[in-house]
Formats: sequence, structure tokens, C-alpha cells
Amino acid sequence: MSIPPTAGRPRTAGEVLRQLPPPGTPGNEGPCRARITLAKRPVLRRSPLAGMLLNGAGRPIDLDRPAPTIPASAGGNKTSLVDELELREGAAPWIVQYHRHLRSGRAPLAEALPRLRRLTVTEAALLQSFPADFHFEGSQSSQYAQVGNAVPPLLAEAVAGRVLLALQGIADNS
Repeated sequence: MSIPPTAGRPRTAGEVLRQLPPPGTPGNEGPCRARITLAKRPVLRRSPLAGMLLNGAGRPIDLDRPAPTIPASAGGNKTSLVDELELREGAAPWIVQYHRHLRSGRAPLAEALPRLRRLTVTEAALLQSFPADFHFEGSQSSQYAQVGNAVPPLLAEAVAGRVLLALQGIADNS
């Protein structure tokens, strides 16, 4: 059995997403067009990524950590967010700056910056360890649900490998 690709140091969400071209281009089609709106009454927590700074259930992804699980409810305003300038140009995360702005007592902004966007289906799938060229069928919301309902392929492979070892152990002991 091979060593899992995440052994030692799992890849960060940023490392995974940087493999793809910008959204809406060949190889990363189907950008989610759900609008990103800021909460009129944001809920501040210690972490800017844990607070309720935006409307909808989609939360910003920390590009310096492994990706969170993509839920089957993704799609529309429940789709996770990425800061395009942080991803492509290494800019400081806007959500951290906005969190700092709010914690200093300043008023919430009226609009989110255009540098924030929703993940594409391709990006969500790649974060869950599907190959970049894996094709999903159906409407965009159905495709997000397929990604979220699936067992991530690398997890399935690891579990199947352990089951095989266990079965071989049983066969060896008979």
C-alpha cells in the first residue's frame, strides 16, 4: 500500500487551488454567480473565518490550511468563498482586514470587494481530492451536492486499502 499523499504535511487549500486556472476559463469552468453580501449586523468572533461577517452560509477558506469539507448544501450563497487576490497574488486576506476594521469599532461596509468570490464546482471537487478533469452532471447546484455527498476519493482509497489489508490478514490466518 502506498503512503497517503497527505502523510506528513497535508496540502493547503491555496496549494490545491493554485493548480487551476482562474474561474470561468477552460479547466475551471462554471463559476458560482451567487452574490456575496456583507452582514448588516456582523457577529464577531476571535477568528475572522469563524465570524458571521457575510450573509449566507458560505465561509471564507483559509488558504494556508487544509481545506474544510465541502458540504452537500453548497451552491448559491452556501458556497465557500475565496479571496482571489490572496490566492493569485499573495495579498493579505481581505476578510482578516475587514474583521480588524470591525473590531476597532468602525461601521460595517455596504458591499464586499469584488476580489471575494465563490468556489467553482471544479475547485470544490479538487479540494475534496477529485481529479481536476472529473466531470459532474446536472445543474450547478446538483454538481455541488454531488461533490459534498461523495466520499473524497483519497479517503475512499485509504479506507479501501485498510479493508484490503484486514481481509488479507483474515485470509492469511485461516
